[in-house]
Amino acid sequence: MVVLPKTYQNEGNKMAYYVNQTDCDWSNGRMIIYQITNTKNDNYYCRIRRRIGKGYFRKSLKTSNKAFALKEAYDLWLKFLVSEELD
Repeated sequence: MVVLPKTYQNEGNKMAYYVNQTDCDWSNGRMIIYQITNTKNDNYYCRIRRRIGKGYFRKSLKTSNKAFALKEAYDLWLKFLVSEELD
């Protein structure tokens, strides 16, 4: 059995390099915001699971303030829903 270094192991449902991970209630489990360890800034990022196809959409929210990050994430979520409906 291969054991990864602690920094790369999952801690519960959270990846070790994601800190301050928050599920966005409005997305039914498809979207999270998080910060990444070992970066120069403390900006929040978002990750959205695609409805069709595989993978995730990821984007920086360009703020280290959680309240602003949640607002930006909600705005991005609405745009993402519209773009999925148009495809």
